[in-house]
Amino acid sequence: MSRSLKFDFDQFPELEKIYDKYYNLYLKVLKYSMKDGPKNGEKMEKAIEEERQYGYSVLAPIIYNIFSKIKPQLYRRIKGPGYYNWDDVFGKPFDELDDSEKQNLIHLLSGEFLYQLPGKYYISWLKSMIQ
Repeated sequence: MSRSLKFDFDQFPELEKIYDKYYNLYLKVLKYSMKDGPKNGEKMEKAIEEERQYGYSVLAPIIYNIFSKIKPQLYRRIKGPGYYNWDDVFGKPFDELDDSEKQNLIHLLSGEFLYQLPGKYYISWLKSMIQ
């Protein structure tokens, strides 16, 4: 999660529990990536698959369903920075999105990867620590 931005789950409370579960799966992957051992590789592969499966089949479709109705302008942070229309980035049915596009949807909530939502969907990290 970015130190400067945090998704404002108060605007979309239905996302918070789902994202929390996804984030815990992500932390599990990190935990296994920091350990050595013959069985650890298997555990890490399983954790990666659980994180990916949950993210792509549960979290990403919900993010898509919410924001495809709103169609916010997206800011591309790297690889040709600038502003893009929602439909230029995610303008096809969810079932036609590839894994990379689904991952980009998930990362909209962290505000720190390829695309960002408009600032009104985030709160500052400092403010989030006070709440």
